[in-house]
Amino acid sequence: MKRIVFFNFWQNGDCFINKQYVRDIIRHFPEAEIDYAHKNHPNIVADLKCKHVPLESLPSQLNMWIPIAHDPEAEVVYINTWIGCWIGKYLDHGEHANFTTLPRVWKEVYDFLKIDMMQSYEDYHPEIYYEHFDNTHATEYLNEIKHSSLVVFCNGQAMSKQSSMGNMERIIDLVADAFPDYNFFVTDRVNVNRSNVKFSDDVLKGTVGNLNQISYVSNFAKLIIGKNSGPFTYAHTRDNMEDPYKTFMCFSHKMKDCLMGEGEYLTNSFFSDTIDDDEAFRIISELITSPKFNNIKKSTKQL
Repeated sequence: MKRIVFFNFWQNGDCFINKQYVRDIIRHFPEAEIDYAHKNHPNIVADLKCKHVPLESLPSQLNMWIPIAHDPEAEVVYINTWIGCWIGKYLDHGEHANFTTLPRVWKEVYDFLKIDMMQSYEDYHPEIYYEHFDNTHATEYLNEIKHSSLVVFCNGQAMSKQSSMGNMERIIDLVADAFPDYNFFVTDRVNVNRSNVKFSDDVLKGTVGNLNQISYVSNFAKLIIGKNSGPFTYAHTRDNMEDPYKTFMCFSHKMKDCLMGEGEYLTNSFFSDTIDDDEAFRIISELITSPKFNNIKKSTKQL
């Protein structure tokens, strides 16, 4: 093959969760030209050895439902990185992928390319090579708060409708008031005016395409709260998920739809389907005051 083109018609998180598979396939084909076609900010693939190209550059017959296409004459393979293109085979309609779903899908791609997969889903946890991004403003913020008592709220909309939780405005206000010695980094602006609440746009000073910088900040948080929005997805890095002294709290419809909803992880992963502000406040308060740390792998628990 002379060229491999990865493509994805959907959102940032849809590209991110498959990132390590893409990186591994690129490693297998060092002589090939590698492109990645998607509609999101170009920097989401900036730490991969590939070039971002627009979706409009794809052949017109390609659409979001085609998993793999091959042009043998031109020696080009097109690989769809959106997990939804496998609905009906590996996913039911209305179902969302988690990290244990992905290897079954990518095995088909690896078999098509005639290369071997690594053995475990853990081998493909996403990694971000942060040195490829400007983390100056993120570092300034972390130094300002002295890297301590940090909670990240990924309160943006879950674009694939995995959650009915709102923007968490009242929850953030309640938690920030109850824990004045903690610092709260909030990814979507809400009407909360407290000295210990900072919004990502302000901290990162309007950096365009700031998901990698938000992920960088999440490395220093003890508690990461979200609902499968882009920023929450980008917090699911290998380093975070292998940290036994870190906690993820996912508000979603179904535990299985959480990225760590199946499988076992060193980090502490919790789920709730509540959309009640007071119940969410209770859960978060308990996770702050009585964190459940242990240094063994465990599955996601419902609260």
